[in-house]
Amino acid sequence: TNTIGCTALHAAAMEGQVDACRFLLSHGADPRASDSEGYLPMHYAASEGSVGAVRALCEEGLCDLGIKTFQGLSILHVAATDSRRQVVEYVLRRAPELAITPDTEGKLPVDMDMAEGERGRDPMA
Repeated sequence: TNTIGCTALHAAAMEGQVDACRFLLSHGADPRASDSEGYLPMHYAASEGSVGAVRALCEEGLCDLGIKTFQGLSILHVAATDSRRQVVEYVLRRAPELAITPDTEGKLPVDMDMAEGERGRDPMA
């Protein structure tokens, strides 16, 4: 764990290292370990657009796609903010209800910054 609470699983998820994620999970890594802001490895994978790591975390460990950061950001919020279309599509297929789940400020994933800085753009359009 580093100074902001990131574990090896956070790092593997952020780098999209699917095999490393699976290895760490099979050896007891906690997919629910959060950093100092409440971000889980799944949030890191979503932020970097690693649908493979998101899928691995879902299959091998944590599959609660609705889990939120301390700011109320779901996996879908994070993926939408960073314009990670493949992750957005994966999450919406598995948990469509997240499309209408607001963060702590009342923002929906569709309200987050999208490609080219457009606000309010539908990530599925």
